[in-house]
Amino acid sequence: MNKIIKIVLGLMVSLEMLLATQSVTELSSDTFEKTLKNNKSVVVKFSASWCGACQAMKPFYDEVAQELKSNTFFAMVDTDKEQKLSEIYHIDALPTTILFKEGKEVSREVGGLDKEEIELFVSPELVLGRYTQSCQNKNAEDCHSLGDYYSEAGKEMQKAMDFYDKACTLGNTKSCFRMAYKYDLGEGVKEDNVKAQKYYEQACEQNYGVSCHNLAIMYEEGETKKKDNQQVLKLYAKACKLEYSDACYNIALVYEKGEIVKKDLSQAKHYYELGCNLGDKDACKALK
Repeated sequence: MNKIIKIVLGLMVSLEMLLATQSVTELSSDTFEKTLKNNKSVVVKFSASWCGACQAMKPFYDEVAQELKSNTFFAMVDTDKEQKLSEIYHIDALPTTILFKEGKEVSREVGGLDKEEIELFVSPELVLGRYTQSCQNKNAEDCHSLGDYYSEAGKEMQKAMDFYDKACTLGNTKSCFRMAYKYDLGEGVKEDNVKAQKYYEQACEQNYGVSCHNLAIMYEEGETKKKDNQQVLKLYAKACKLEYSDACYNIALVYEKGEIVKKDLSQAKHYYELGCNLGDKDACKALK
């Protein structure tokens, strides 16, 4: 009985693979333009049998093709067989995936893609819908991913900040830092030191080293409500302990210069050594 079950399961897997493969049509110079003309949405993967990244991407591409075939025509071009098409579409690296709408190229991706990346490339609304639902169910990582998507798209920064804020509230340290950094530099939003400090503090409390370091700089440069030399030392030291090498170098400078704290060359050397051990070239140079 177990043997029969294994055979049936094997046949089912083989059938699924066959159906997925049949969802991708190989195009030639003779069929390419006709395919673009006859389909509103066409995605084409330019690849070759010798290309390792192409072969790694193939099962993901086939799977997405099977899932989305009702709305998009999935195709592939073997660049070894169709060198003319490669020249026409300026294919310089493999794999290259191009999305056509109404016969015109609207976007392309160079390099291997996993399943989710292919879905996002072909049908972003599908992935965004999935992530939005997950975020609503308090999945902090997916809220963060939505923040990254809208931030990188450069279209809806306020929406990105809303998702980052929700992810930060749910405990995603990266989102707290993203918000702090954007408010600190005025990156896509109005510069706001108060908000930058707030989110740096949240990320630092969760032991995110770069946040502690940047917060120390804010205190050192008077970008917070008031300068606080003790906070500068405390935050640099914490960031250094969290293995953020820039912080080790900066606190060493503080002790070496003796401007905001009593000069202490032994402490300076200690932190330069820590920074050097973490790969900070300036710290290593200071030890010579």
